[in-house]
Amino acid sequence: MIGGICTERIVADASNYCFSSAEFINRLKKQVIIPTGSLAELKSSFLMIRDEQDTFKAIYRLSIIGVINDYQIDYNSKTVTLLGIEKKADDFYIQNLQQYVSRYISKSKADKVKTDIYKYKGKTIIQKCLGYLIDFVYQEIAKKREEAIVSMADACVMGAEGGPEQFKEYLNLYFNSKYYDELRDKTKYGKESSFNLVLDYIQKTEGKIDNLKHLRGACIRLLNENPDNYSFLLLKAFALFILEIGNKKFLEEASDAHLKGFKLIWEENNLGMKELISLIKQFSDNILAYNSDLRIMISQQEDLFLTDHHVSWLNNFNIKFMKKVNYGR
Repeated sequence: MIGGICTERIVADASNYCFSSAEFINRLKKQVIIPTGSLAELKSSFLMIRDEQDTFKAIYRLSIIGVINDYQIDYNSKTVTLLGIEKKADDFYIQNLQQYVSRYISKSKADKVKTDIYKYKGKTIIQKCLGYLIDFVYQEIAKKREEAIVSMADACVMGAEGGPEQFKEYLNLYFNSKYYDELRDKTKYGKESSFNLVLDYIQKTEGKIDNLKHLRGACIRLLNENPDNYSFLLLKAFALFILEIGNKKFLEEASDAHLKGFKLIWEENNLGMKELISLIKQFSDNILAYNSDLRIMISQQEDLFLTDHHVSWLNNFNIKFMKKVNYGR
């Protein structure tokens, strides 16, 4: 089938961390000559490749949704024994999936699992549940890793611009912020968000530099595990706007956190435009109460958010409108 010597090692290397048949074939081509007539067979064969890690992932995911009650691993014989496999009602699998994701997100978000699950591809509810689970896990991991990278980059900037003492202070406040424990507890380990909580902690800082640094440290640490918690995003934005008025890098970070925070508020609470603008104004007024020199910057930030919001709304409207209208007929 394949010109040249093709060993098991070559196939294993080509398939390692490979996510498509096209990528697999391109990797193989670097090692062996592949006749055109063999491409279709290779594409179907790629889908049957499964290593030990793939097997364990599949078993674990099936156990999460309740297809498998339990399993035993015999490392000596390299076998896995599956226990308690029996057909159950569709609602059983959905409920198990909902219970799993509710460990990491708020109840209101977890409640949407029952409807969102049916949007996934699959002929059975088990396939749909697994598709949802895989997306959820990888999206959560990606967000957390991205947030962790931002935190590390911030620490490096602190060290490069401010020297060893500022670097040490950044790490100390990251691990020992006086606000960390109470913010974690009041948000149920980051699963819940509240705009009133944002206003409360803004007042707690009294605009004092030391308090703002503690707030930033707590929020950065909490965001690493809860990157979509709008309370932490807005409190981080508040601290950065006040603390880093002359630092372009940190002000861009504050701007991003501000935009993302209010976007999440709008999505999670289904607010009207008037309600949303009211919250944005409250947030802005609290910042300006501690530093009125930020008025132009905060006004620009408000305009940026509202513009972005209107563009997003218009895009969604156009998509829905285009689906209903068949042009040229």
